Amino acid sequence: MSKKFLLLFFLCFCSSLVFSHGKNDIEERDVENFNSWQEIFDLEQKKPGKYNIMVTAKDLGGNVMVEGPYNIFIDPKSDLPVCGITNPYTNMRVVANLNIVGVCVDDDAVSYVELVLDGDTENPIRAEGKEFWSYYLETDGLEEGPHTVQVTGYDINGLAGNPVSVTYQLDRKQPVTEVLEREMGMLVSGNVEFKGTVQDGNGIKELYYSTNNCKTFIPVKISNGKPLTEFSFNVDTTKFADGPSVIWFKATDMSGSTGMYSFLYFIDNTKPDVQIVSPIKDEVVNGKFTVAGFAKDTNGITDLRWTYGNQSGQIELVPGNPYWVVDLDSTNGKEKSQKFMIHAEDRANNIVEVTQTINLNQELDKPVVTITSPIAGQTFADNQELVLRGIVKDDDGVASVKVQLDNQESIIQETKGIFDFVLAKAADLAAGKHKLVVSAFDVNGIEGNPVTVEFNSINVAPVFEAAEVTVGKDTVPFVNGIELHPESGATISVKANSQIGLKSVYTKITWGSDGIIENTQELKSTSHTQVLNINPDSPKGVMHYTVTVTDTADRESTFKGIYYVTNTNEVWQDEPLVVFDDSTVAEDGSIICNSEFPVTGYIIGANAKSVELFPATPFAKAELEGNLIRLIPQNAIGSSEKVVVRVRTDKGKVFDSREIVFKNDSVLPTIEIDNYSDSFAITSEEEKVVIKGKVSCETGVGSLKYRVLSSRAEIRNAVISSVKPMAVPETFGEIPFSKNGSFELEINTMDFYSGMYIVEIVAESAGGNKSVKGVAFRLIPEIQEVKGKLPTARPPVISWLDGYNVYAVGLYQGELNREYQEFSREDMIEGANPLEFSVVGEDGKTIASKYTAQKAPSLEANIAYVNDLPYMSGMPVIVPYGAKTGGKISVYIDTGASVNSVSYEFVGDDVPGGDVKQSGSAKLIKPTEDEPTRWIAEIPVVNLPVRINKVNITVKAGSLEKKISGSVAVVRDYDETTINNPEKVFIQPDGSVIYDDLDNVYILGKDSKFYLYANVAGPISAEVLGVKDAFDVAINGKMIELTPKTDAIYKDVVVRVKDRFGDTYSSQRLNFMLDLSNPEVVLVGPEYQQWIGNVVKLSGTVADAVGVESVGYSVDGGQNFYNFVLGSGKNTNNKGVTFSKDVDISSMEDGNIQIEIRATDMAGNVSKYYTSAFKDTTPPDVSVVEPLATDVVNGETLVVFKAIDNVEVAKAEYVTPPKKGTQKQYNSIELHPLTYVKVGTEQNPIDEAMTVRFTDLAGNVSTVEAWDFSIDNESDLPRVEIHVPEDMQVITRDFTISGVVYDDDGESSIFYKIDNGEYKQIPGMGTSFSIDVPLSTMTDNEHTVSVYAVDLNGVKGLETKKVFRISLEEPKGAVELPTIDTTVKDLVTISGYASDKNGIGKVQISLDNGNSYNDAVGTEKWSYSVDTRAIPGGTQVVFLKITDNYGIQGLYSSLINIDNDAPLLNIELPLDDSLTTGQLFVSGSNHDNVDVTELYVTIRNLERTSKANRHDIRIDRIIGETIDMSKLEDGFYNVEITAKDKAGNITNCSRNVHLDKNRPPVTADILYPLNGEHKQGVFNIYGQSESESEIQAIKLFIDGSFVSETTITDTGYFKFDLGPDLISEGTHKYYVQSILKNGTSVNSREQTITYSPVGPWITIDNFTYGDFATDRPYIRGQAGYSISEDELLYSKTKEATKEEKDAVAAKKVAKIELSFDNGKTFEVLSTNEKWMYRIENQDIHEGFHFFFLRATMENGETAITRCIIQIDNTKPGVRLIAPTQGGRYNQALDFSGLSNDDVRLENVTLALRKGDKASYEVPAFIQGLYLDFHFWGASLFDIGAGLTFFDDNVRLQVQWGQFTQSQRDAVSGLFKLENTDMRYGGNIFGIKLLANIFTLPFSYFFGRDWEWLYASFALGANFSLFTETNSGKPQFLSALLGQIEFPRIHLNNLKMFSTFSFYTEGSLWFIPTDVSSEVEIQSIVPQISIGIRVNIF
Repeated sequence: MSKKFLLLFFLCFCSSLVFSHGKNDIEERDVENFNSWQEIFDLEQKKPGKYNIMVTAKDLGGNVMVEGPYNIFIDPKSDLPVCGITNPYTNMRVVANLNIVGVCVDDDAVSYVELVLDGDTENPIRAEGKEFWSYYLETDGLEEGPHTVQVTGYDINGLAGNPVSVTYQLDRKQPVTEVLEREMGMLVSGNVEFKGTVQDGNGIKELYYSTNNCKTFIPVKISNGKPLTEFSFNVDTTKFADGPSVIWFKATDMSGSTGMYSFLYFIDNTKPDVQIVSPIKDEVVNGKFTVAGFAKDTNGITDLRWTYGNQSGQIELVPGNPYWVVDLDSTNGKEKSQKFMIHAEDRANNIVEVTQTINLNQELDKPVVTITSPIAGQTFADNQELVLRGIVKDDDGVASVKVQLDNQESIIQETKGIFDFVLAKAADLAAGKHKLVVSAFDVNGIEGNPVTVEFNSINVAPVFEAAEVTVGKDTVPFVNGIELHPESGATISVKANSQIGLKSVYTKITWGSDGIIENTQELKSTSHTQVLNINPDSPKGVMHYTVTVTDTADRESTFKGIYYVTNTNEVWQDEPLVVFDDSTVAEDGSIICNSEFPVTGYIIGANAKSVELFPATPFAKAELEGNLIRLIPQNAIGSSEKVVVRVRTDKGKVFDSREIVFKNDSVLPTIEIDNYSDSFAITSEEEKVVIKGKVSCETGVGSLKYRVLSSRAEIRNAVISSVKPMAVPETFGEIPFSKNGSFELEINTMDFYSGMYIVEIVAESAGGNKSVKGVAFRLIPEIQEVKGKLPTARPPVISWLDGYNVYAVGLYQGELNREYQEFSREDMIEGANPLEFSVVGEDGKTIASKYTAQKAPSLEANIAYVNDLPYMSGMPVIVPYGAKTGGKISVYIDTGASVNSVSYEFVGDDVPGGDVKQSGSAKLIKPTEDEPTRWIAEIPVVNLPVRINKVNITVKAGSLEKKISGSVAVVRDYDETTINNPEKVFIQPDGSVIYDDLDNVYILGKDSKFYLYANVAGPISAEVLGVKDAFDVAINGKMIELTPKTDAIYKDVVVRVKDRFGDTYSSQRLNFMLDLSNPEVVLVGPEYQQWIGNVVKLSGTVADAVGVESVGYSVDGGQNFYNFVLGSGKNTNNKGVTFSKDVDISSMEDGNIQIEIRATDMAGNVSKYYTSAFKDTTPPDVSVVEPLATDVVNGETLVVFKAIDNVEVAKAEYVTPPKKGTQKQYNSIELHPLTYVKVGTEQNPIDEAMTVRFTDLAGNVSTVEAWDFSIDNESDLPRVEIHVPEDMQVITRDFTISGVVYDDDGESSIFYKIDNGEYKQIPGMGTSFSIDVPLSTMTDNEHTVSVYAVDLNGVKGLETKKVFRISLEEPKGAVELPTIDTTVKDLVTISGYASDKNGIGKVQISLDNGNSYNDAVGTEKWSYSVDTRAIPGGTQVVFLKITDNYGIQGLYSSLINIDNDAPLLNIELPLDDSLTTGQLFVSGSNHDNVDVTELYVTIRNLERTSKANRHDIRIDRIIGETIDMSKLEDGFYNVEITAKDKAGNITNCSRNVHLDKNRPPVTADILYPLNGEHKQGVFNIYGQSESESEIQAIKLFIDGSFVSETTITDTGYFKFDLGPDLISEGTHKYYVQSILKNGTSVNSREQTITYSPVGPWITIDNFTYGDFATDRPYIRGQAGYSISEDELLYSKTKEATKEEKDAVAAKKVAKIELSFDNGKTFEVLSTNEKWMYRIENQDIHEGFHFFFLRATMENGETAITRCIIQIDNTKPGVRLIAPTQGGRYNQALDFSGLSNDDVRLENVTLALRKGDKASYEVPAFIQGLYLDFHFWGASLFDIGAGLTFFDDNVRLQVQWGQFTQSQRDAVSGLFKLENTDMRYGGNIFGIKLLANIFTLPFSYFFGRDWEWLYASFALGANFSLFTETNSGKPQFLSALLGQIEFPRIHLNNLKMFSTFSFYTEGSLWFIPTDVSSEVEIQSIVPQISIGIRVNIF
């Protein structure tokens, strides 16, 4: 129960999360055209499967509309033809022949349609027709039941579509009755209930049954009309005689068909005969034993089971076999006797029980152990083996022996009675006394009594544990050759242990020829750890370390190791590298030559001898300084080829750097312009300007490009009215030039406005140097007459254009002394440069203009010195370890700007000894007078580890930033005598290797290893010279490990090592003696625990590398040994020998034969081999338990044997009787306490000559050949009755022949034939039969069925017959007109034919899918007329029902296509009365139920009669096209869109539009300040700009000069922030300019403003005109009073009067007010400088709202500002056209539709998401998911989770809590109360249901700002399961609940975890009162609890 509640809890918690998890595969796309959109999604890369689509539209007011989601399918096969089956439909009942019809569509056209019937893919059928197809199927040859029709369409390209299939039901049978829960032929007694089902496809009408052979029938109550219905009734069998009886069933379906069914049963009241044969009365058994007996009954036993104590079981019943056995296990019982009961129930439920008491003695069942070795008190030492030997005896057979040594884990060894194995060596045993305990298990798992023997052990010499290295907190195993850093704080720990105690330890460190550190220490312990500290002062290089410990028995053990201490006097690595990685070398390897700070690098991992650049280059040369490299620039100009820096080492090795390229290109290109003038502009001729010239450069020209800078002149009344410099273009155009540099640039001036233009030409060298030249041309028209008068030219205007260079141009409609001047940026200084330009007009007046040009400062930085030495990359710097002071790095910084900061960071490999990463700020030294632009930064070099330290430096100067990097090698300075670092091979034998200094030989044992350390550059390889295949060689880094492989002596062995460069190093010559093993003994026979007789054959081999001296044997446990004869004589030096001998043991008793083999080699080493064999010569004793001697048996019979052996019976076998021509078969029998076998089977036939034999483990055999019981194979004949069909029954469909078989032996084999055919056997055996006969196999007229049975014993019964009749004919017909591919409308006549041999009774037609049928006119030729307007359009099915004169019906079908509907047409744009400038966008959608064939637009002039213009539109569901009306005259037009379908139905939709081609492309209006308004301090300018095109920018001009630029908001408004920094005091004219993306611009009207920097002001900071207010926003701003600095300072002086000071103090904000009625009334917002106001957008009507803000100062002065806010609470509208829900798509998805909004859309997003739409959302009925926790109440605490429904007003919660007795006592103790017993508690699982009664929002009292706070009250119920109660059983209790929830906090802006609350809950628990007690027990218990609830969503 608890598991179910936990599962329910988990499902409730996770269900919503599962539904809302979503998918990762989401593709979203924002559409460009919001109103009409059509996007194509590429599906090629998407996996097939279910997806869903969704459209999200959001307007500018923040309102969101979501259309969808809808499921679709991505199906790569959807491009294939699609077929549909119209008839038959799914599960259609077909009683006659079938006309299969359907449709097929394909975008390429259908070729043909293919049918597969019932999965017969080998024989497909081609249908008639293509798009509309049909096939006539004759069903008379098909079986009854479901059939499938599979249809596949093929297009004209040969592609096959996805098969479509439908299953229909073929019904040719009568109703079928079935009896459930009872088998045919069952035995019954008393009142019997019969239950079952009756079914028929047409529904069941009536059911009857008969018990008197159909003389009378009794009705059965059923549910009429159902195809499947159940029935139940009772029969009192006591009213009938014992024996067989039959119930007849008669069922009638709704069509009148009747089906008969018979059910056979037997009546029996006689109890079974049951007896227990074994064990006999008073027999004593033990362990596992078998009970045997028999159970006999005339009609058979149905239930035979047994009970033994608390055990019970069922006995398998075998017909004809009355004998049974039960295997029992009493091994775990302590009872001395136990009752055994056998329960038998016959087939009629007659019951008998027989009981017998079985005596038990478990002590006799235990196996007995005898130990022969070791003997008590025996002592073991060193490597002496502890051999355990003995024997076990048991009456059931021995399985295993269990051995426990001391308190170790027990060892279990399988055995049949003897055991012999080596437990351990003395080395494995602790010193002292030891105990050995042995017990045995028999084959039944019974353990015998344990036997104990004690012995002594002396342990081995001291043992070293694995050495360890500790660095910081990390500890790793010590391995030879390990490298340790002296500054890492590493230690080497070597631990030695001795069980008898340690006396002393001696340590020694050696290096070089005479370096040594040694120490001796006395010890008094059994364990000691020797620690060696590695510190910065430790000797460096290769170190040999020795530790020798001595135990109290003066036995020594030695540890030897070799390690390497990192040499910190240098930075080194095994892999040499030539490094150039300073910032002076770019990532691509390029180097800019700099003679003051040349590029440097270094080589690491080798000693450099020479350096060169390869190949040589004239751009630089290389110099070597130790391992440092300097690259000196030379005089070549341009770029070098790729080169490398090549270094040759002192060993002749060559290493190259990465590829580098030198660049030395300071040459500028030269631009020459033909007819160039530096003062006068080119005049445009023929609407173009042509500029010719030549470009050249010494290093080659990389590119030539240009751009046009412009100052536009606005011409009004033929004269220049204003001049506007245009923004400098960001992009350039390319200028083609020839190989000699000549070029020609032609500029088309047709699209240029009037003004002056500068063509700025930029040439770039191959090295990236640029030259610039500007060429001016003018497009200023001459003054023309206006209304007959020639206007006067305005004075010249000077305009400045700021590009690469700065240009001054004069715009004038006359002649000037000069028209422009170019100011080169290269000639300017860094910073501000004042420029001046003047021109003289025709009137002689000079016009001058000034301009300040800026030149950005530059920044360069280089590392100059390290410790006052010129810097070189990688140069060594000595930095003492741990010192607080060190060196410094000097950085030279050249810049005209002020250096703000220099930061640095040292990084490098993560090594100990200092900061892995170090950062800080450098010390700055300012420039001197001599070098005014050079700064110096000093970086400290301190506390850094030994490594290459890369320093990254960042220099910041003003807004400039420069990053450089370099490297230094930090090293230490130690005495060279403490460094052992030569390149050589060091030897290091381990502690187990013995060195014989007399013979100069290293002696290696079995586990010995010999190490060599190669102090050379890795990786290394090694080979052993002087021997072959003597050692396994392993290389780990620079360590070489030699492991001996064979016993031998080797001299002058040399190990040769090759380093990474191929250089070789050899070790000293070495001599080895390898002695790895004792003689190896292999015993071939006998095998361990082998069963033997009177002779044991000993054989085997002995091998030893130094030769075998002798081999002996013992068969008495080592008491007496006898030597084998080895070979033909005495062999004294054999390395491998064999031995063999047959030993006579006939004089020895049966039991354990203890065998020992002893071998001795020439060196005196001895090996022993131990084994045991079991001698057994006695066969088993066997007797037959049952059948009894008086029994007569036949058929399958159980025979039970009792077999006893002195050890164990190994197997039992059934031996087949002798038969001529065949060999005997030995069939295995499974062994049991009483062994039993079934005879009378095919494998084990029952026969007087059958034999059973038993064999024990030693092969002794006992045979049973004579049988006391009798065998008889004769029995009664089986009898057959045929119930269905009835005599002379007429059959018109597939039918069934059924009946029953009577036989006393049970089921029989049944054979049948029809007419004179061959007899066939029904599969399986049974007491009833059912034969399905297809009608197609029969012919008309009478037929006879014959049936007989053969019983289990092979006896054949008599033959039974029955006669029936067959009729095959049914009516046929078809629809001839209209054909299935014809489309019709209005009135139509359907006609066809019908035929049948028995004549046609009537013809009927159905046009509503068979729901009703109408009579046609005629029979063999018929017709039917119908008006199609009364039928839905599209393809419909015509059903044809034909009935013959005998009532037999035929059903057929055809198709009819109807189209009476006009297309659907919807137009979204244009809107009625909309305005267009010429390009009219039409958007909408259209659809037709068949097909749209024409789609076009007709345009008619509404003002005058003219010819209508027709424009055809591409036919698509989405209409989205632009109609060009620019060639039409301005005016009003009617635009009509027309859609026509295939049937000629037409739909029109029209709109009226106004064409105005002269409307400006963009408008610009200033809304605030008002014209002539006065502003002070800071203020805003607001305005609005509209255009059909994209507005790129809005520019503000004051007094004709550009001031600021902004962009337009989404709502079409703009805003400028102005203050004293942008506008000066006084009256100004200003306007704004709207600029479109194509460059077109329009100016607003010009307004005036009077500005003062001093005075009151007020601003709006976060809203612009026209902004939308969403989510209750705050509008914020500031106000203040700008006071002049002089006035403020004066007010603080002593000269200022009090009135003057008060006047200044009064210039501050008194209040800020808001008006909604243009200043009539005000609402105070604030009394300080900052203000805000919350806009309750949900409470304000939609539209524009005007805000008027006023700030009043304390002196009475005021400042105002205005704002317009928009409110929109209406969601957009979305209409999805495609794709359709559930559609299938491939390759590409057409995503189209329409959207609109009453204001304006902000965005429309289309989403294609993987998976079902349900996986992205919570089920609709669920509002939320929450978590709940509360304490106290009926439980100590509760944890729950729940779901909310009905707008969160109903909660359903599952919960779990606890209140155990221990918790109750703890709470009582906490409150110092008396402990009481708990009535209900434990684990509490519950379900809680709550309903809100009312909710109180605090916003009702305090306004919208309190919408987050609520209080609520709810009522509900709790149903909980308490696992611990006074009754001792879990119990459900219920309670009524009342819950007050406060505070309840809801945060609207959060999607998850938005609601949380605290609550108090009162409950009334209802307690059961059915308890007898003197104390009054409460039946209603009140409780109170406190909780918290958190909503997840």
